[in-house]
Amino acid sequence: MKKVLLISDRIEHYRVPLFNCLAENIDLIIATTENYDKRFKFKTEKRELKKIVPFFLYKKFDLSQQDVVIYLFNVRGINLLKEFFSKQNYKIGTFGIGVSASYTKKFDEYKKNDFLRFFFSQFQPILYLKSL
Repeated sequence: MKKVLLISDRIEHYRVPLFNCLAENIDLIIATTENYDKRFKFKTEKRELKKIVPFFLYKKFDLSQQDVVIYLFNVRGINLLKEFFSKQNYKIGTFGIGVSASYTKKFDEYKKNDFLRFFFSQFQPILYLKSL
């Protein structure tokens, strides 16, 4: 069974059915910044997050035992950016819409770091090809 690590800041309640479904066919671990006492079909691991405003960095952990590592697509995540410059023996993927959105922030509202988001989105296909 493939080992897949998804790195996220938290587990949103609406994603749990999707993660449970995935866990039926893969060994899924979700690394988050919170503790979860709930029983899921997937495993959870708590990870320390260091904020370097406006960026963030997950405390270093060993990824070599994973077949696939999936990052939330957020241009402020230093761990994802470091993958461009490192050699790894696992495949890399991204997950998410790549922009902030909520009931108070509109999806298409202009944000100061939109130029960064656009810049790094150009490299997403390169990152994918590098992992093949």
